[in-house]
Amino acid sequence: MDSILGVRVIVFLTTIACAFSLISYPDYAQARGWRVGALIDKDTGWVRIGSLVALVGTLIISFLEGSWWHPIVLLPSGWGAAYASVRLLREAVQAVALLGGSLAWILTLSGFGR
Repeated sequence: MDSILGVRVIVFLTTIACAFSLISYPDYAQARGWRVGALIDKDTGWVRIGSLVALVGTLIISFLEGSWWHPIVLLPSGWGAAYASVRLLREAVQAVALLGGSLAWILTLSGFGR
């Protein structure tokens, strides 16, 4: 694997993991009695909708720029990374995923690592 493509895949994986974290955290947190921030509390909040757009967009971009199998690998890997980050960071994952996901999505759209 080319080193530049490796950087790009890491950015894709970060975007997908942060998007999964932001989409799934409210339901997961409420079941455990954790705090949920006002930004991601609503089902139709702009952060959760933006995360879904980032998730789908990143999968499409990874398919177009990489290979056909990139989305197949990135989707379960991103979900696993999101699950691990929620379990490890608990309530702090909200801020980390929001900041990290925003930065990763900007890097994805800007073509960082091409």
